[in-house]
Amino acid sequence: MLQTCKASAVIVGKNIDHPVLTLIRTDNPYLGFARVLQKFFVPVREGSGISDLAVIEVNVKLGTDLSIYPHVYIGKNSVVGDRSTLYPGVCIGQECVIGSDVILYPNVSIMDSTVIGNRAIVHAGAVIGSDGFGLPPKKGSTIRSLNLVE
Repeated sequence: MLQTCKASAVIVGKNIDHPVLTLIRTDNPYLGFARVLQKFFVPVREGSGISDLAVIEVNVKLGTDLSIYPHVYIGKNSVVGDRSTLYPGVCIGQECVIGSDVILYPNVSIMDSTVIGNRAIVHAGAVIGSDGFGLPPKKGSTIRSLNLVE
């Protein structure tokens, strides 16, 4: 397909050659493509500001240049970093820390005391920080195991 390609540049394996096209040679073209996308990808920020329909509890620290859509809930003592986007239906529990440049797509749930680092993207419907690690047995029954975050 390189013979008919009209691209300005092509990411290829190190063993590929072409007399006319600009080639970006790498051992792993798929990984190279992902890295190029990271350099050029800028998340779309459709809105900015905090909706009057968001519920923000007491002692919440909000960064600057936020997009917080309607029907977002942020629990008490939580922190949301700069330039983050929280789409409708996002629920952030108590004492959570959400980093800067984070995107939480619709209906994401971040459970109490969970930390999300900078530049994270959490896709729609995900639940972060919920109970985990199964149910360990205890003398003929089970006990609830928590996914504890420090």
